[in-house]
Amino acid sequence: MESGTSLTAPVEPGRLSKLIGSPLTWFVLVGALIAGLRLGVSDPPPPQVPSYGQVPEFSFTDPSGQPFSSQALDGQTWVVEFFFTHCPTICVELTRAMKQLDGQLPPELRLVSITVDPEQDSPEVLRQYIEKNEINTSRWTFLTGPLDQVEAAVVQGFKLPMQKADPGEGQDLMAITHGSRLVLVDGRRQIRGYFEANPAGLLELRVAAERVASEQK
Repeated sequence: MESGTSLTAPVEPGRLSKLIGSPLTWFVLVGALIAGLRLGVSDPPPPQVPSYGQVPEFSFTDPSGQPFSSQALDGQTWVVEFFFTHCPTICVELTRAMKQLDGQLPPELRLVSITVDPEQDSPEVLRQYIEKNEINTSRWTFLTGPLDQVEAAVVQGFKLPMQKADPGEGQDLMAITHGSRLVLVDGRRQIRGYFEANPAGLLELRVAAERVASEQK
């Protein structure tokens, strides 16, 4: 008696070997595996930008001689530097770094420069500094104020060093020690990071600033 016809035709051994050894077969299998993994696992959320405390309210004077309060920055992300106009060293690098940020950060972010030598850096001196360095002040604000208030804001508020020493023998300028890092602040006046004014630090700052700004949208 003849056996019945099989419903499934057997695959020839040689043909099976060719299928397994085909690069196209492995490409399809690996692609299907990766697609399956992506369906089951979502991308991890970006890391949170930490907070280092809140900056207290302050009120200083801008280059036009008008009062400028920290309340004018509420709800906005901003970067602040501390400098003085006759500084021949680190302040030059800080101003250069801030000018780079002015051309790279989203337009809604603000920039603030606070002098640590307000006794010499009057509003008029700040205006001259801005003009000399060809600074765009559409979102970049320069501030001065009473020395004790500036020092309190720098040391107690932004948690950075500041010290003014008596001039030594043969020195024409008052020696001023101050922090050389840029500070990122959010719309609630929370400090969100300290960054060096070098290429690596500026890159980290830009990433953090955009992330912090997105929190407020």
